[in-house]
Amino acid sequence: MTKSINIKFCSHSKLKAMKSIIFLSVIIVLLGIVSFTFAQQATKPKVKKSVSFFKTKPLRGMTIVISGEHEKEQKVVPNKMPYGEEKLQNRVTSVDSPILQKSYGKLRGKGPILNFAGIDNVNGLIVADPNGDVSPLYYMQTVNRSFAVWDKEGSLLFGPVDNASIWEGFEGPWNNISWGGDPIFKYDQLADRWVVCAFSLNFDEDLYYEMVAVSMTSDPLGSYYCYAFQFDYFNDYPKISIWPDGYYITYNMYDGHDPDDFLYSLATVIDREAMLTGEPEITMIQFDIPDPDTERFFPMAADLRGENIPENEPCFIITVDNHNPADPWELSLDVYEFQTDWQEPQNSQFGIVAQFDLGTFEPFIPYGPGAPQKGSNINVMTVPLYLMYPVTYRQFNDHDAIVCCHTIWDGNIHYIKWYELRKEEAGWYLYQTGNYAPGNMHYFSPSISINGNGDIALGYTISNEDTYPCLKLTGRRAEDSLGTMSFQEIELYKGLNYANTYFSLYDQNMWGDYASMMVDPVDDTTFWFTHMYTKATTGLGNWATRIFSFNLPVKITLPSLLIICKVS
Repeated sequence: MTKSINIKFCSHSKLKAMKSIIFLSVIIVLLGIVSFTFAQQATKPKVKKSVSFFKTKPLRGMTIVISGEHEKEQKVVPNKMPYGEEKLQNRVTSVDSPILQKSYGKLRGKGPILNFAGIDNVNGLIVADPNGDVSPLYYMQTVNRSFAVWDKEGSLLFGPVDNASIWEGFEGPWNNISWGGDPIFKYDQLADRWVVCAFSLNFDEDLYYEMVAVSMTSDPLGSYYCYAFQFDYFNDYPKISIWPDGYYITYNMYDGHDPDDFLYSLATVIDREAMLTGEPEITMIQFDIPDPDTERFFPMAADLRGENIPENEPCFIITVDNHNPADPWELSLDVYEFQTDWQEPQNSQFGIVAQFDLGTFEPFIPYGPGAPQKGSNINVMTVPLYLMYPVTYRQFNDHDAIVCCHTIWDGNIHYIKWYELRKEEAGWYLYQTGNYAPGNMHYFSPSISINGNGDIALGYTISNEDTYPCLKLTGRRAEDSLGTMSFQEIELYKGLNYANTYFSLYDQNMWGDYASMMVDPVDDTTFWFTHMYTKATTGLGNWATRIFSFNLPVKITLPSLLIICKVS
């Protein structure tokens, strides 16, 4: 009331000034809204070219690089945590209590079809980064920094050899610097080819490259087209995915002279058709992911699987994020669209199309407190919060689906948080999500995928004070109750000792950093999974890997019921 009287009897000049102030305030608010919306929705692409090209001889006939310890490659390149410790431990609101699946599923599967040895720690490194993929005839696996090829009966055909073997003879500065980190080997089912990538870098000389190669035929031991792409900053944690219009690779970018200085996340696409035909120069389109205040956490592009091929669909980039600078632990799961225009690359578009609030989570120091393990008072690194490889996309007859997962620390245990997103005509929605933590174990380092039936498989590591790190598996059928893993947990491989992969920067034993759950393109049903385990020795870097194939038919229904409980 008082405000009305004051305004009514103020002078004309004062009233005019007040109106101007109100008008300007409204404009400022609107500009802020527009600026925020623009920051969320729009960014301009950068268009770059490959800096070099090379066509190899058939790999089986080349002079390969034998796996071994290379002095210049022994320096660990740590993944970076965007937040400093002060920001990590700061929160404003109280932590939400997650609903955890604390009991095992009631369905019992038949166990692995195949279970055979993958690549050992032949390079003497403490970080494994195991991943691989399956084609109609082969399984190809890579670790830091070697690869090998098997037939689908588990017989070793080639290797292990150093990852540099594929690029042997490809002359350039990448040959004289530390390289081969974060390797990813993928099968492109659309072209019946293999595509591989790894970074190459030298912090002292500001040299940062991504090396990408595609096989010229379906034979992983044949010839390759090889390309080098140069970056201005350290292109950390590259993850490649297959999409009809390109090979999409996401990165976290850092200042090479200040490894703790996170700059931005980067989403890129390279011209897949040009690579497949061996064009000597190919285009890369880059988008800095819009970042109004806080960092994205390991964004990852959706990886196409299955027989249904999306036509003129943008590739989808998924990331965990927060949009509240006052509370960095109020998180969301964000979906971006990357719309590529190869005719006019500058017309390509990138922007957020969906955001799902996840709640407020327990803050933690960089990479979490780690999971306890038997035999050692040094915990195993769990890499909570960041999306794990891969993010799998499928197009079904009546909907599209994306599945993804990551680890979360709740202040007491580590559990696996997994998601299935769906898209119909109205757009993306969160169809189901679950938090998996049966028994009294710590669950971490997961990998998830979905097959042509809509069944989901989840592989991971478990440990606690009385248990060495072990590989486990669960899953669910498409028709099962939402938000639950309905299969009884299967032990894939029991760790033989405590993990001794000590990294002083985090005062923990490193693990992963990721695994790989893929689906066989022949039947579009069988899953193939690879991860690391601990050998019986306690020497530094005491890891090896296993490779498994399995499906999810029901063998026996157990009488126990699935229990869902809320943990305070």
